[in-house]
Amino acid sequence: MKKYVLLLSIIMLMIIPIVQSGVGVEKLPFERLNYKVDGHESEWLTTRQKVYISEELRFNVTGEIYTEKDGKFDPNGEGQASSTFPCPEAPKYALIGRIGLNGTCFLIGTEKTYFPEADDFLYLWINDDTPGDNNNFFKIELSITRPICGDAACAESEVGVCYEDCDWCGDKSCDASETCSSCADDCNVCPAEEINIVDLVEDYYASLSAKDFETVLSFVSGDIENYFKEMNRFKKEFD
Repeated sequence: MKKYVLLLSIIMLMIIPIVQSGVGVEKLPFERLNYKVDGHESEWLTTRQKVYISEELRFNVTGEIYTEKDGKFDPNGEGQASSTFPCPEAPKYALIGRIGLNGTCFLIGTEKTYFPEADDFLYLWINDDTPGDNNNFFKIELSITRPICGDAACAESEVGVCYEDCDWCGDKSCDASETCSSCADDCNVCPAEEINIVDLVEDYYASLSAKDFETVLSFVSGDIENYFKEMNRFKKEFD
């Protein structure tokens, strides 16, 4: 009896750390998942996998389905679906997906790289308005890449977010690929395009004194494009 109690204690000591290790663990920067979508699925199949805007999803799909009406099809499908299909914009019998049950459907086909437009669960389905008479299935391999700001690799989803890895017009740095013409926000206005700031300020205050509020509004709103650009430059230098 003591031997069994000792054995049970050892097993519990081995299991508890494994269970605890799954609690509060950050998601891996890369994860590969596998799914199967039967041709006769009668509704959207939930993967129970929540995806996020910052992630890159890569689908690789194999297999084929057999339809009673039109024969066999690979994940790319064929022809144009009608309004009665789950995704009218995609080919008939293709593999399709959506992020969230109310999300916009999109074609997956045999290969697809996709950046979620919302943080929600991933759903998959066959684009067929009468799936009940289908046979066989598609096999889906889904690779999820989660960008890490600071890893020196600029993922598409990091543009506009991660200053450490990415350069973009508006990141407050005039990078090698930017010029005063291509990105005045970072590299200032080109000399040929500059307006004398003194004249600009004098015109602005003259309009105020004359209560010419239409012209003042043009300065402020940017209706006068060159003035607006120069005002922004002046503000940036003043700040």
